Amino acid sequence: DLFVAVTDSDEINLVACGIVENIKSAVTTVAAIRNLTYTGKDGLPATILGINYIVNPEAEAARSIHAIIDRGIFSDVITFERSNLVLYNIYVTPKSRFANQNIANCRATIGTEFVIAAINREDEGIVPSGTTVVFPGDTLSVVASDTNKEALFKLIGQHRVKPKKIVIVGGSKIARFLLRSFEPAQHRSIVLVEQDPVVCEHFASLFPNLLVVRSDITDETIFEDERLTTYDLLISLTDNDELNIFRAAMLSMIILILLLVLGGCTSAVKVTRLDADAEIDLSGNWNDTDIQIVAESLVGSSMKTNWIDQFRLRNGHNPVVIVGTILNRSSEHIDTAIIAKRFEMALINTGKVDMVADIAMRDELHDERESQQYFASEETAAALGKEIGADFILQGAVRTVVDQVSGKVVRTYYVSAELIDIETSRKIWVGEEMVRKFIQQSKYTW
Repeated sequence: DLFVAVTDSDEINLVACGIVENIKSAVTTVAAIRNLTYTGKDGLPATILGINYIVNPEAEAARSIHAIIDRGIFSDVITFERSNLVLYNIYVTPKSRFANQNIANCRATIGTEFVIAAINREDEGIVPSGTTVVFPGDTLSVVASDTNKEALFKLIGQHRVKPKKIVIVGGSKIARFLLRSFEPAQHRSIVLVEQDPVVCEHFASLFPNLLVVRSDITDETIFEDERLTTYDLLISLTDNDELNIFRAAMLSMIILILLLVLGGCTSAVKVTRLDADAEIDLSGNWNDTDIQIVAESLVGSSMKTNWIDQFRLRNGHNPVVIVGTILNRSSEHIDTAIIAKRFEMALINTGKVDMVADIAMRDELHDERESQQYFASEETAAALGKEIGADFILQGAVRTVVDQVSGKVVRTYYVSAELIDIETSRKIWVGEEMVRKFIQQSKYTW
């Protein structure tokens, strides 16, 4: 009834299942296929050569990892195919709601649907009945549905941990499938650490919102430089199983040491007022000097083209520009509103461009103007329909590329901007400014 091909050769699996399908089509065929040449870069196809089920081990592993992350990190979990039931192994502490109660009382007092399928007591398995008493030190195998597990965890004092910031080590096939399982917006909270520069470039092109760091994860300086100790989950997905286990164990020790060292360092606070034009770069991250340099450079670049003169010649007045959205597609928290305001200031100061209120301010202006129609006197109320329509909108984005090894970091910021004709959607100017920083940091010292 069933033919399953799971050899290490995709070709053998394909041919074997294809032969079986050709000889006896009533037999259900299953083939393990790993090569993306057969499955396609976007995942598994519905069928190949009439094979009923195509299984990619890397894709299945990624799907399981994503399900664990989405469900919430909880140790010793068993899921059931085509069912919303989940089995949890729960250790009973002296203060647990289960401690020193029989099964019947546990179900009655906790008040949510669950089944205690088994008890592990001193390495002995027990199939409990309603009168079986639960003792501290027991491990319970509890079956509950997804709809009841939250209430169950809350009552027994355990919490589901759903990570929000994730570090992935290794640019493997599993990592690629896993990243495809997340929404593009979630990639902003994920960091991929990989040593191979070619792999780094490949992942950066596939996932534009992902921060890709070229570095060895065992280099402890990366944890401070990229603030990896603030992340909730680290997943080691290299192609070497032993290396994954070793790195996971070693990284837990590194993080603990860093937390102890950094937590034990205290110093007095001293504040010094600085001149507004002083250039000080402490961390190497994006700062006010970068904003000033980028805004002036991009505006200067736009002024060198003849779009303003052409507009004046056709219309007899200065072009009117509105500042739109400046997207933050970098790995850092960058207040793009400051960048937008610097753009606006630089454009106005040229004297060649008129500006209207940006998109963020317009709703407030509209509300005030409408309110005046009802509550202000007729002589002082601002008239409706008198706004100056913008001719062009300025939009842009900030992106980062990080290259790091042994305490040395090259952080590159790409800030792009473009002017778009609102009436025709034609781009009349596109510019990009690059800021590169070399950051060198010594090892921790006492």
